[in-house]
Amino acid sequence: MAFVWCLLVTICIGICFKLFWRWKVNTFNAIVINYTVCLVLGFFLDPNGTIPFSLQIIQTPWFKYDLLLGLLF
Repeated sequence: MAFVWCLLVTICIGICFKLFWRWKVNTFNAIVINYTVCLVLGFFLDPNGTIPFSLQIIQTPWFKYDLLLGLLF
């Protein structure tokens, strides 16, 4: 069921982003708000109640590659 939910939400977000030119919405602002809402919802809906960012993640060997991919994106 989670896969179906993810698929539907992804399709809806894609449609909204395609319609932004009609609604005259700044795409950059929409992306920033989208990521912020996803972070907040992910934090509050996490069944473990863990903080998404911690010092342990920063110390992992793959974190520098993750930062590089984020900068390239």
